[in-house]
Amino acid sequence: MPTHLRHLIALQHLGAETLEHLLDRAESLREACAHGTRRIDLLRGRTVLNLFFEPSTRTRTSFELAARRLGGYTGDIYGAVAAVAACCVLSLLAAVG
Repeated sequence: MPTHLRHLIALQHLGAETLEHLLDRAESLREACAHGTRRIDLLRGRTVLNLFFEPSTRTRTSFELAARRLGGYTGDIYGAVAAVAACCVLSLLAAVG
């Protein structure tokens, strides 16, 4: 398992050990904030940008609540703008490595 995954866009390139580590970490986070009352500051000072190709209140709200519980801020981009933004983000990620 790499000590730090900078981006997680797809799972195909991850090995079994890395996936197991991610699932174990997810379980420990779920236990830490089991009732939604405890905030964990893993994303403190960071912004999570959600790209939605179609409006989805339930998904947007779930992602927003998860980021806030981890101490982050959120922003949303919708529709065609999200498609363009996704292409730009993927291009940037490819350039950065």
